[in-house]
Amino acid sequence: MKGEGAFIQCRLDNIVRDLERKFDVEIVITDRSLSSEVFTCRFKDTATIEQVLHLLKETRRLDYSFEGEQIRIFKPLK
Repeated sequence: MKGEGAFIQCRLDNIVRDLERKFDVEIVITDRSLSSEVFTCRFKDTATIEQVLHLLKETRRLDYSFEGEQIRIFKPLK
């Protein structure tokens, strides 16, 4: 759809590459097992990086944090 972004059955490592380009940020996946996890989500083109990460967090068991100029994606402790 026009005005919408989407990741359909995409691996997290590929999503991260796209987000790094789109938002000019550095994202590190701290747990390698998450890299191959497959996600599907849709978002508005106007969505912020935090909104997109929140969607991914709601879709699967992952969490994220902003640490300086870097975003870290990791498995939650619980």
